[in-house]
Formats: sequence, C-alpha cells, structure tokens
Amino acid sequence: MRHYASKILLFGEHTINRGSQALAIPYPVFGGVWQCEHQPSAAQDLRPLLAHLEDLQAQNALLCPLQLAAFRADLEAGWHFAANIPVGYGLGSSGALCAAIYERFCAHPIRPEETSRLGELRQALAQIESFFHGSSSGVDPLICYLNQPLLIQPGGHIQIVKIPEGGPLVFFLLDTGMARSTGPLVQYFLQKCADPPFGNRVTRELAAYNDLAIAAFLQAEWEHLFADVSDISRFQLEELPGMIPDHFQTVWQQGLQGNLYRLKLCGAGGGGFMLGCTMDWAQTQSVLSDFVLQKAYPLG
Repeated sequence: MRHYASKILLFGEHTINRGSQALAIPYPVFGGVWQCEHQPSAAQDLRPLLAHLEDLQAQNALLCPLQLAAFRADLEAGWHFAANIPVGYGLGSSGALCAAIYERFCAHPIRPEETSRLGELRQALAQIESFFHGSSSGVDPLICYLNQPLLIQPGGHIQIVKIPEGGPLVFFLLDTGMARSTGPLVQYFLQKCADPPFGNRVTRELAAYNDLAIAAFLQAEWEHLFADVSDISRFQLEELPGMIPDHFQTVWQQGLQGNLYRLKLCGAGGGGFMLGCTMDWAQTQSVLSDFVLQKAYPLG
C-alpha cells in the first residue's frame, strides 16, 4: 500500500494570500496508508465526507469523476485511512487523506507526471479538502499526492522543484503541544490585512522576506537564508503575536536575541508545530532541551 507523506510549508504561510510565493516539501516522518480491518468506528469517521461528496455528485458539481459507490463499499468492508499525522499541527493531515481518496477512487486520476495538468489536479483536490476547512487552496493534498517539493507562484502557477540535498542549515519542528484549527487563523490574518497600513506592510515587507528566503533556500545560500528567516521571525513576533501561543513568545524572542536559532510559523500558526532553523543543530537541541524537537530538513 502506498504511504501518503505529510507536508511542511517551509515558506509562504499566510503571505501566499497576499501574492507571495510558497514552498512546501513532503515530510515522510508522518503519513498514512489504506488499511482494511474490521473497525467500524474508524470507517465511520469518513462517512460525513462521503455524504458531502455524494451531495456534490448529485448536483453534478464534482470536479473529478469519483467512484463513490466503491468508496461506500470499502468503508462498509472495513477499509479506513490509518495515519499518524497529528491533527491540527500544520502537517497536512486532511491533505494526505484527500490525496489518498483521490488516487483510490478517481476513475481517471491525473498522474504526477502530467505536469501540464497540475492546476486542474489542484482544483479537484481543493474541492475534496474544502469539506474540512470550508475552503482550501488544494496545496496540501497536492503535495501529499505528488510527494515532491512544490513552488507555488502568484496566480496559482505550480512548479515541481529540486531542493538542495543538505547543508549547514537545519530546519526543525518545535512541538507546542497544542492543536489548532486553520480556518479561524486564516480569517484572523485576512481581517488584519483589511486594515490598509497593515496589509501594505505584509505585502511590502513580509511577502518580500518570504520570497527572498525561498530564493536563498533553492540556491543553497545558507547565510542569506538565515538572515531572511530572521526578518520573517521578527515581523511575525511583532505584528502577528496572536498567532504565537503566549508561553512560546519568550523562546521565540530569545532566538531573535542570539545567533543560534530562529522560529517562525509553521502553516497557520496558533499552535501545532512551530518551524525553526539553525546553523548548529546539536547546540540548538541542547539549548531547547525542555521542548520536543525533531529535524524537518534535511532528513537523515
């Protein structure tokens, strides 16, 4: 059975809604697979989603030909999606599930090598995932389906990219121990952006820092990247404190005051994982020994 990896949005959290680029990578440490066991409670979890898709099908509104009768039969037979992706942590738990549903039940799925149809594929996956969030960009399930790093550019153009195999800089995840819901955080950000001075700063400063960081990362310019992440980290702490749990703002500030590590939002923020970067992974593990950390990039 295929393993559907989770994902990490390295750059572009929220600013993708303000015209910046975004860069996401698969994260195979967490993932999910289809399993068949007689566990009605596990199968029951997918029935509301199935009913939602059946409603769309009845309205002739589905964007891809899903075989929903087969989906229902599999659920009744005990098939379910077994995953260890923490929910509400920014790693694409719903994205992996939607990718798995699409590949298993779409009558004519778009294949990963059909790169000219990535926009169409993204829309179909977004429609499935919208059940969970009210709306979806489709990026999370697309990453989980393709299992390749993706650069998402303004206007929705998607490009499969090759990322550096490794270097002195390490990205890591810091576990806040707090699940969160994506939708309210996105609304919080959009409401703040409705204030013209703040919205202009996001577009002029934060989105620019984000694009510089992506360029530095793809070109393996590690010193420049650490500086760009520093700018992102400082902006988020000063301008978006509501997205950083109160009792983690101190460790965030301590990172900015030294030269060892930096923290930034991982996806929507508000809890789940925070994303960090450092040029000295061993020392960072020692300094942050009170927290649960795990390497995000490079793996191995």
